[in-house]
Parts: sequence; structure tokens; C-alpha cells
Amino acid sequence: MSQDERGELHELLGELDQISPSADVLNLAAEWALPSELASFVGASSNDFPSVAPGQLWRLSWLGNQMLAVVLSQSSWWTRVAPLTTDVDLADEYTLLIDPRCTSLALQTATFLRASASVPTFTLAQYLGDVGQVEGRDAVEALLSLEVAMIDGTLRSDLSTGPMLAQSDWDRQEFLDSLQESMNWFEGAALSVLDDDGSIAGGSSSLDDSEADVSDLLRTSQDLPSLVEATGIAPGRLLSLKTGRAKPQGPEIEVLSSYFGSKVRVGHPENMRIAALELIAEPANRQLWLEAAQSSEAGAPLSPRKFLVDLIETPIAARTVYGPTSAPGNNATVEEWKRALRDRIAVRFRSES
Repeated sequence: MSQDERGELHELLGELDQISPSADVLNLAAEWALPSELASFVGASSNDFPSVAPGQLWRLSWLGNQMLAVVLSQSSWWTRVAPLTTDVDLADEYTLLIDPRCTSLALQTATFLRASASVPTFTLAQYLGDVGQVEGRDAVEALLSLEVAMIDGTLRSDLSTGPMLAQSDWDRQEFLDSLQESMNWFEGAALSVLDDDGSIAGGSSSLDDSEADVSDLLRTSQDLPSLVEATGIAPGRLLSLKTGRAKPQGPEIEVLSSYFGSKVRVGHPENMRIAALELIAEPANRQLWLEAAQSSEAGAPLSPRKFLVDLIETPIAARTVYGPTSAPGNNATVEEWKRALRDRIAVRFRSES
């Protein structure tokens, strides 16, 4: 494949993140495949989004870059993966060679553990099936045992791997560096949902018990005109603060604290933000945050951040199709928040899509 053809392939695959891909688009992408692996599985793969689990094969996608990877483990909104390619000639002693019968690619592939990385789960764009048995043993077991050997600096003669990597082997060294650089790109996707201090978007990660929720304070205040006059905050903005859709920012914090004689809370509970990010990271919700990102200002990157902030700021409905509900307290667990936020997605975001 020429450099120009690779450039066109890169642009074509990037379009999969811009639209809801149809079968025609997927088949077109398959025609531009690296050798023929995409033709054998992308066009035939379904739009199913199972729960992420070890041993699955996924297409990673972030801001137009693509990568095939095998899931090694999954925790919270992170998934540890190892890149998979058809470059078996470049495999080293810690690269597991996988028989064509073990994947839907119908080609021999190589999973490079030296380039494994923990990536945000929201970069998992397309499920491409499971990796089957490798030499009579579970694929995940084989990969993890080879990873242990890599950490210990030992070799595994009972697994199909590439030859030992020598320092003078510039071709393989360069290829591994390129793979690791690609995986760093996907790891960096996490920055799109983090604030400058490293906390998940949505406010301070610590909440002082002495602080009062501004929505509670505003609900007890019945004199809206006087409040507008005293604080200088617009009525529409006060309504957003009152319903919990927004948290006070900048000068609003000092003005409201002074007006009510109490420190006001500016952040959302950490467990709430973790729960929201875990939900957004689920591949089944990928299309929702892509659509939210597309509706933002022109030129903005297709990131889950807008959907994340909207999900956190939108008030919990007083009643859902499942019956009455209320917002969990500040000390609620991640799972309790996830149940409430799932209702929020079902009631608001899916009804708008």
C-alpha cells in the first residue's frame, strides 16, 4: 500500500467517528484494508456492544487514529489492551503469535505485549469478536503468562512467539517504538475528560461537609427579584443553579457565599463523576457522546467531555419510567450513582436522540 493510499485509508477510517456508520461505509473501509483483515471482519461485524471483557478484539479509535487491540483486563473507565497487527515478521520474544483460526481475521496475527497500554474505554469503537484458544489454552491466559515472563525477564518456550529482540535489530526496534507511540496517543485520550488538576471534569474532587449545596440554598429563597438585584446573577442562570443543572463558577461563588452567609459547594461528588465517566466509557453509549460532541462548536474535537458535563449537570428526574427517584446523597457509592445516571440517560439523552 502506497503512502497516498495509507493517507486515504486514515481519512476514511476517521469518518467512522463522525457518523453512524452504515454497512456500505464499513464495506468501503474494508476495501482499503491493511492486507485483507478489515475486509474479513469489519464488513461482517455487527453493531453489538457487549460488556468489555478480557480476550475480546476491538477497533480503537481516537481523533481519526485507528488500532486493533486485544483486551487484557478492564477496570472502571480504563481498559488494558495489547495492539494486534498482521506484522508477524516483526514479532519479538514477548509477542504472541495467534493462529488464523483463533480470530475472525482468518490471518495469522501478532499481539505485541511490549506495547500494551491502559486506554480510556471510550476509545473502544467497534467490537470485532473474541480471540479463541491459542495452542489449546485460553488466549487471555496465554497473554497474561507471557506478560509475567516479560516482567520477570524470562522466556516461554511453550508459546508461539517471535525471535529474541537484539539491540542491533533496527527494523523491529523502530516498529515497536511506532506501536508504543500509537498506544500513547490512545492513552492521552484521558486528558479530554480531566481538568487541569487531574480530576474528572465536574468540579473539585474534595467536598467539604461544611459547604452547602447552592441548589438547596436557592430553593429556600422565594424572592427571585431581590436575589437577582443583590447578586447581579441573571434569572436564567439562577434557575440553572437552583435546579442543580449548574454549579457556581468564579465570582458567583463569593457573591452567593456572602448573600447566604455560608460557603457554597462548587463541585460534584467524586463518586458521581466516576460513575458518569464509567457510563460514558461503555461502548454502547459511544454514539451518544459522539452526537453531543458533533453538536458543539465547529472545529471542536470529538471528545466525551461535553456529554460528561451535561450528564453531571442535568438534574436527576423526580420520576422516571421506572417510578419515583431522587438524587443520591453526596456519600453515595459509585454503583448508586450509576443507577441514577442510567435513568438520566434513558429519560433525557435517549429521548433527544
